Amino acid sequence: ISKEVTQSSENEHQYIQEMMSQLSPDVYATMSTYDVYHLLALYLLAGMDDMLHGVTRQNMAPHVGTIFAALLDGHPDLIHFLRTGAMPTNKATIRRFLQLFASGFGLFLMRRFMRTEQTLLDQNKPSSTKDVMELLLETWNNLSKGKRSAFRWETFDDETKEQLADLAPIDKVDLMRSREEDKKKREDDASNDKKKDIRIAKLPECAVCGAQDGLGVELLHCACNVVRYCSNHCQKLHWKEHKKLCKERRSSKATPKS
Repeated sequence: ISKEVTQSSENEHQYIQEMMSQLSPDVYATMSTYDVYHLLALYLLAGMDDMLHGVTRQNMAPHVGTIFAALLDGHPDLIHFLRTGAMPTNKATIRRFLQLFASGFGLFLMRRFMRTEQTLLDQNKPSSTKDVMELLLETWNNLSKGKRSAFRWETFDDETKEQLADLAPIDKVDLMRSREEDKKKREDDASNDKKKDIRIAKLPECAVCGAQDGLGVELLHCACNVVRYCSNHCQKLHWKEHKKLCKERRSSKATPKS
């Protein structure tokens, strides 16, 4: 599929993708583990990660949403995993979808599926798997390159992250502290600002336990909008440390600008 799509003309690869979109969930459920794995690795995820030559992510999005929805509907235990974080008990399903963990879009899908589905339900909108996938794809395509890179970063192993230490993610709290600590130094040498370009945004996570959004976890903002927590318990544990910064931030927001 990947070869045919990338080596054909625009009209031809649109036709191929439309044909794939017509396959039912039952067909995907009976596909071999090998076929499903490589359909994900070489076509769906590669395209959404901008690694598929000859086809743009935007052009693929309508077809990817339909194909992904049928693929997921053919594997109910995987949808249960996306909603709850409970790993499938079927080893074949795990092998089929293992590539999700090695893809930026795959991680985005796993982290945001539950929240996106709940958003549609709260708005009394259709919330079928296809509706969820279409909204996820729209969100993904609207993310900045840096934010998409944040999901890609999480797919790297520790050794790779260490090799790319100069591009390490930085969250809001670290950014604020570094700005305060380095203010005088930056004033003395403004040219250093260019060397501190932040290329990758860090994925939101609980300030205490590090849990990330999705897979049964929904992070909530603190009133200062600087940190997030996965539960009231984590918020209470962090309050003593965070109290001063929180009050300062809330106070600065409340003070009217002159």
